[in-house]
Amino acid sequence: NLSKAIFDTTTGYQNYNIATATGRPSNAFGGINLAALPPEKRVGVLPTQEKFVLFDYSSYHVFLIAQLIEYTFPTDDIHDYFMYKYQIDNRDESKKITFRQLYGGVEKKYKHINFFKLVDKFCTSLYQEYNHKGYIKSVVYHRPISKKNLGDMNKYKLFNYLLQCYETERNIQVILDLNQYLY
Repeated sequence: NLSKAIFDTTTGYQNYNIATATGRPSNAFGGINLAALPPEKRVGVLPTQEKFVLFDYSSYHVFLIAQLIEYTFPTDDIHDYFMYKYQIDNRDESKKITFRQLYGGVEKKYKHINFFKLVDKFCTSLYQEYNHKGYIKSVVYHRPISKKNLGDMNKYKLFNYLLQCYETERNIQVILDLNQYLY
């Protein structure tokens, strides 16, 4: 039994905590982060009822960011759009470049792309607000993300915390709406 080999048990209940400093939930059982398990180890985790439900959004963070900065893409295929902007023909490379800009800071050579220009401007404004007030508020539930709960910070790290929190709060809303629909 793979589950027994990984967790030293056949039954367990996860600790799902949405009240973290960043707003991104932790999901653990026995010190193991269930959300970060590689696919080959996830096969040992089975539901007690019929099924697990998986949501997988295409370019989810990019679309969430577009909402934050009020940017509309001319297409639904974000990676093709960025391939064109980067003037390359490799989709995987396009994804790497895009996420490097979003999680590590916009490189000078990509600041001419309006989306990244707006992201950089948003990050700067967010960081100024954070330093001035000592906190920012989450996007959906307006919960404070406070300086006193976070360590060393820069504008892109703060932006990523806000984005992770936004993703989580939005996902909660989607699940609540789905449950209401199914009910």
